[in-house]
Amino acid sequence: WKTDRSDFLRNSCTPILWNNEGRQQIVVAATLRVVGYDLETGKEAWTVRGISRTVVSSPTVGPDGNLYLAGWAAGGDEAEPIRAEPFDDVAPRRDKNQDGMLSEEELVEGPIYARFTQADRNKDGQLTRDEYELFRSLFDQGKNMVLSIRPGATGDATKTHIRWTYPKQVPFCASPLLYNGRLFTVKDGGILQNLDPETGKASRPLRLEASGSYYASPVAGDGKVYLVDEPGRLTVVSATEQLNLLHTSDMKEDVFATPAIVDGRIYLRTAGHLYCFGLK
Repeated sequence: WKTDRSDFLRNSCTPILWNNEGRQQIVVAATLRVVGYDLETGKEAWTVRGISRTVVSSPTVGPDGNLYLAGWAAGGDEAEPIRAEPFDDVAPRRDKNQDGMLSEEELVEGPIYARFTQADRNKDGQLTRDEYELFRSLFDQGKNMVLSIRPGATGDATKTHIRWTYPKQVPFCASPLLYNGRLFTVKDGGILQNLDPETGKASRPLRLEASGSYYASPVAGDGKVYLVDEPGRLTVVSATEQLNLLHTSDMKEDVFATPAIVDGRIYLRTAGHLYCFGLK
């Protein structure tokens, strides 16, 4: 089967499998909504709307059967919204050749200019009014959040199956981690948050010394959470409600890959090396 996803402008999230009350589904989050597709047919089984305009991190399925995900994009925080002028206000000033479209050279400035190749859907180097207004609407609709979805979703489940949402300290690339009865997220800049997976209520966050961007997702084992930022600074934290810093280390090379824990060993890939850590 093949499923059309052309209505999603940005697709960066890695799909995951979810056993939704006995039905195997592929879950993908992208532009403004998360979708569950039937594994056998590829047909859309359900959707939840109201997320960020771009989603990079992957959803997580908890042992409780619930779905957890996060989506962050610039302009989606309540305190720092991005707004773009309407096409009909911009075009009279910028459409120099009066062809009813805006080229990158004509647009020159603004939040859509900064994302011109994303807004230019047919890649012809011009923004029509429809292309411009579609992208402008993403800034108005996109909302950064961590959320949880309960099993049983069918159709539009926005009002029926969202368990809770949390709009603060939302990660960009690093996926949420459910471990030891807590949901851990790490935001670029080194802000580690843990939430109650039942209610979404947050405990006091921990600001890490490793304050870079986080492409690698947090992993856990032995009652600890392991995190590493892009510059290669490793942090080990207790997997408890009150976060306690246990250890730090500097790998001195960029890290983009999520560490893997297998048979009591931690495998960590940096830009130049593959490490294996474990007890003798």
